[in-house]
This record gives sequence, C-alpha cells and structure tokens, in this order.
Amino acid sequence: MKVGETIEGRYRIERPLGEGGMGKVYLAHDLALDKKVAIKTLLPQTASDIRAVEQLKKEVRLAQDLRHENICGVYHFQPSGDEPFVVMEFIDGEKLTHFIFRQPGHRCDEAIFRRLAAQILAAVEQAHRAGVIHRDLSSGNIMVKGDGAIRVMDFGIAASLKEAQSRATGSEVTVSIHYASPEQINGEAPSVSMDVYSLGCVFYEMLTGQPPFRQGDILHQQLTRQPDAMPGVSPALNQAVLACLVKDRTRRLRSVEEVRAALDGRLPAGPILDRTIKIQKPVRDAVASPRNWIRVIWAAVVVLVLIGMWLWMTTTDAPPPPPIVNVEPVQPKAPVVEPQGSPSVPDVPNSDGEEKRKAAAAELAKRNAAEAEKARKADEEAQRQEREAALVRQRAEAIQANLNRGKALSDKYDWQGAIAAYTSALQLDTGNTAARAGLRLAQESRAAECKLGGCK
Repeated sequence: MKVGETIEGRYRIERPLGEGGMGKVYLAHDLALDKKVAIKTLLPQTASDIRAVEQLKKEVRLAQDLRHENICGVYHFQPSGDEPFVVMEFIDGEKLTHFIFRQPGHRCDEAIFRRLAAQILAAVEQAHRAGVIHRDLSSGNIMVKGDGAIRVMDFGIAASLKEAQSRATGSEVTVSIHYASPEQINGEAPSVSMDVYSLGCVFYEMLTGQPPFRQGDILHQQLTRQPDAMPGVSPALNQAVLACLVKDRTRRLRSVEEVRAALDGRLPAGPILDRTIKIQKPVRDAVASPRNWIRVIWAAVVVLVLIGMWLWMTTTDAPPPPPIVNVEPVQPKAPVVEPQGSPSVPDVPNSDGEEKRKAAAAELAKRNAAEAEKARKADEEAQRQEREAALVRQRAEAIQANLNRGKALSDKYDWQGAIAAYTSALQLDTGNTAARAGLRLAQESRAAECKLGGCK
C-alpha cells in the first residue's frame, strides 16, 4: 500500500501509523462513511497460509459482533489480493504503557487507576459474554484517548495472527511474556482465566509502573513465583490484584465480575475469599542485617568497657578487707624485749591483690580490643556486601533499562534500535530470556520489513 492510493475503491491511504511483527498499520479515510479508519495488513507469509486466513476471518467476524464503547471496533476484513487487510476503528490516543509512563512517579494513583480499570473490565466482560477470549491483553493493546476513554484492541485477532505467523515460519508462538498466564505459556486451550491473569498483570503495571516480573527468566517466574505486594498501594487493592495472579487457576478469581467485586472491596465470605491472598507487610528481624549486628557488637563493647572501668574504680579506691581472725582463747605470754640497738623490721605490704586487679584489667582490655576488631571486620564485610549488592542492582537496572528501551522502540516499530537495545541487555546477561525473546522478535520483524522493501 502506498500513501494516496485508494484500495477497494473506498479506503484512501493517508499515512503509515506503524509496523509490528504481524504486519503494517495505516491511517486511511473511508470515502463511503467519510471517517478515518485504521487498516492493518498481513505479512506475506501469513497471507499465503489459507488456514491462517480462514481462522483470522473467523476471529474478525466474532470481533465485529462486539459492540461496546470501550472496545475498538472492527469493520471489515478483505482476505484476498496481494495484501489482505483488516479495517478497524481509528483511535486517536496513546497506548496505556505510554500513559502510565507520563504519570507522576510513572504510575497511576488509585483514583486514575479505578477510573481506567472500570472501563477495561467493562470491555473484557462484554467480550467474555459473547464468548470471545482476548488471549493477548497487555498495556500495548489498550489505548487511552485524550478524554480518558479506554479502547481495548485486537480481541482474538492479535493472538490469531501470532499463531498464524508461527505456523507459517515454523517459529515458536510469541506471547507477551510480561502478561502471559501459566496456562497460556503451557499451551492450554483459551479460557477466561487467561484474561483474568493478564488483567492482573496490566493492573499491577498501572499501580507500580512495571509488570509483576520484569527481569531474569520471566517465563519461569510467570509459572512458579507469586508476585510481591505492591508498595504504596492499599492492602485491599493489593489483595484484589494479587488474587488475579494466583498460579493455580482454580484458586484465582474466576471472572471479570469477581475481579470487579474484589477491586470494590465486595468479595463475599466463603470460597472466593479462600482463594485470595493475605497481604502481610515484610517483617525484618531487628538484628538480621550485617549493620544491625555491628550495632549490637559495638553496644556490647561499650557496656563491657564501662563495667571494666567501674570495677577498676571500685577495687582501687576501697580499703582492703580486714584479715580473717580465728577467735581462740589467748594465753598471756611474757613480753618480748628486743635487744638494745637491734633495728626493727619494717612491715612488707601484700601486693597479691594489686597484681590480680591489674591482670583482670589487662584481660578485660584484651577482650574489648578483640571485640572491637571483630566488629571492625564485620563492618568491612557489610560494606563489601553492600558494594557488591550495589553493583548487582546497577547491572539489573541497566539490563531493565535496555529491555524497556527495546520494548519502547518495538512499539514504535524501530526494529534496528530495538535490536541494539536487546543486544546490549544480552551483553550484560547472556541468559536473559526476555532479551532473547525481544531480540528474536525484532530480528524477525526487521527481516520481514526488509522483504517488504521497508528497510532504511
């Protein structure tokens, strides 16, 4: 398709809106209805797969029946020709992920969250009533208009296109791993519980600025790890969102209606509450960290020094105790007369007590010095551990920054920039699953772009 071209005698192409792994998107003018529409084309390998086209046609028919103010409308599917395409409602707004980033602290406050979440839930509930499972809910598939109105896009269509591309290319099905439920990762049949889990991931991102799992092996964490409680979020709202993210879908909130009730604090007593998660504030042992141990040791040293000083002062100032005298009858003795001119023998003081006190003080000083040295070494070790932890945090932040940059560039269809960002992340962590998946998708999309003659 070219700018200025009119296709099917009805849609005049005005400009490209972007390009994704599934195809290109254009802004067009519907001459018959005199309004703007979005046209999404299919990649050649997908368009050549008859089964993929038929499945997409089925998904489009289902999406056409979805009529709701918070669902992006799907108008028409043209399955034949060189470039099959889907005609959709044009949404003049921004992706939810960009909206979140623009908020103070890069997160939605609870008032904004509740206003947007209510619209998202209304859209998904309407689709579920019609028997349509989205299967690819993410902040990238939700649009926010300038007036705050929500449009949820691509019900069933995005997932169907990804599966079709997988069959056509022989590659793995690429899921939005930051929002994928355990059963979706395991390849189970579509279900309402999949969308409930993805909703939990989207809500978690809205309230914290990031999905529940954002670094390391995301797929493994989605399968096995319960997300941490959200800091700065009320316990009731924490409980509601985390109840969407329970790994066992039999214990997870079962429907959009239950999710709405949980967000509103209306979860009834009984089985539903039994499936939710109790939020507890993390309790840190008062002497668990190396720094707290250092404080305890120094306090003990000070106490020992004070005790030693007190003992020293009391033992040096007090008079020696009187000698113990056995009381027995005393027989008178004749006086002893010293010879005239004989010198008297001076009294020799007993120095044993003084020596013992000095020895005790020396031993106490030695112990105090040993404790002080031990505390000094513990302090050095704690500082070393903190430096290492800081390096690990810096590395993790750099990896996440590259992942975020790669995702942002992918959203803008800047595949070359996304490839560079994901490559930088892999240089810091060669085993990073998210970076590998992002790099593979960017490379495949770049290759597809080049085949279409769009390489710059």
